[in-house]
Formats: sequence, structure tokens, C-alpha cells
Amino acid sequence: MYVAEDDALYYTTVPQRGADGAPVVRVERIRFTSGDRQPEVVVEDANAANGMCPAPGGGLLVCEQGNHRRIARITHLDTRTGRRETVITEADGAPLSSPNDIVASADGTIWFTDPSYGFLQGFRPRPQIADGVRQGSMSAGPAVTVSTAYDKPNGIALSPDGRELLVGDSGANHELGSCDPRRPHDVWRHPLSVAGRPGADHVARHGRAGPGERPFGDGDRGRGDRCGAVRGTGVPAQQDAGGGTEHAGVQRHLRGDKAGERVARRPQPGPEAAGDQVACLGDGGP
Repeated sequence: MYVAEDDALYYTTVPQRGADGAPVVRVERIRFTSGDRQPEVVVEDANAANGMCPAPGGGLLVCEQGNHRRIARITHLDTRTGRRETVITEADGAPLSSPNDIVASADGTIWFTDPSYGFLQGFRPRPQIADGVRQGSMSAGPAVTVSTAYDKPNGIALSPDGRELLVGDSGANHELGSCDPRRPHDVWRHPLSVAGRPGADHVARHGRAGPGERPFGDGDRGRGDRCGAVRGTGVPAQQDAGGGTEHAGVQRHLRGDKAGERVARRPQPGPEAAGDQVACLGDGGP
């Protein structure tokens, strides 16, 4: 996630299993003002953090998936100090499952996806709440579920005009390394009401749209080579074709520039790293 005030790219690292089996994830950044553009650690152990987004007023909002000992939560990260403050820990009176991705509007409204990937991958307890999209606020307090229409809600984004919520359903992936192209792997658009709630009807499964909804990016249904998690921006997961012998890389694209400029490279530790490649991307702003 690019933060203009820092002229830096922030990202969460690929999870590595700790001694207790829980995933260990760092929040790192790459400063574009730095000559060597080497990664800097912002948070050493970020509680299995996943998606992030810019927070209104500065800093980042982070989805922390948690583990069997630590709760799942949405936090605010001060990028200057590395300090995190809890924003949301519950929805509908139940603990969060394993928050995956997040977006916020200028007025402090937060939407985030909360699938049960943590349970399916063995590092979170059985969920007490259905997989869904939740809505909360920067003012803290519990969130509410606004849609349970998906198999595994994953990436999420707002349209440029803020009138639509885009949600990626990566139901084709359940356990690590699995892919069932017969399951959903689509991006959906939901019109937002004046109050910021997605459209009243959220029936959306296997590419069939309910009232007020229309499929977006459904052209790859049935193809097993495109089962990566899809961000709400419509950008699928990418990985090097070299089978782990290349580097995970990040490219910066100016609007209208298809070629881009490679701005960072991270060495691949090898096949045992199980998928150390770039996945989610974000809009760097105007």
C-alpha cells in the first residue's frame, strides 16, 4: 500500500510458521527516497496481518488475523512509530474470524472482509460468525455484518466515486495450495446507499447476480490457472513463471503507463517458502 506522505510502499510479508505453528508476519516498507530501496521492518510480529489501507487522518488500517492465542482485530498503525491501536475486535456480538482486506472512506467508515481462512488453515479457532463483509468505524466499537453472500470474501475496494463497494470472492481457494475452479472466484459490485450500506439484496453465488448486482471479471470462471485471490480492484494474483528461482517484485505504474517501472525486488527463499510472491496491489492515488 503506497502512502504518499511517506513516499513509501507498505506491505505484509508472506507468513512463516513460528515455533508454535502460528503464522509470523511482518509489516515492512520500501522508501522510494532511499537509494537502495531496501525493505525496512515497521512491525516485527504483526499478529498474522494481511490487508491494509490508508486511514483517514494518516497511518494505516490493518487486518490482523490473529492466532489461537491472540485475537483477530482491525488496528490503526502509526507508520512513524510502529505503534498499533485496536479499532475493531467484534462483529454482531462475536469475535472476528480472520480479517483479510480493508478499505475506508474519508468520513471514517470502514468495510472489511472476514473469511474463515484462519480456521481452514489451522491457526484460528472455529468461527463464531459467518464469513462476510463487515462495516465499522474509526471511532472504534463493534462492527456489523452487511453481507454474507460470498463463499470466501477476500479483496475489497471502493469505486473511484465512492458509490460502489467492490468485493472479490476467492472461494476457489480454501486450504493453502488448493484451487477448485468450480467454486466462485469473481469480483462483485454493490451500490452503496447514502448511509454507506451495500444494496439491500446480496444474493450472489457462483457468478449469478441477485437484484441490484452484476458480475464483474467473471471471464476466467472454470480456468484453474487464475484461482488466486482477487482484490476489489480487479487485479489477480501474480507470480513469477520461473518456479521460485526469480524474485518477488513490485512495479510502479503511472496512469496510462502499461510498461511500469520496477521499484523493488525481494529474493525468493526457494520452494520451501511455499508461495513467496507478490499478490495484492493497491491504488497509489492521483
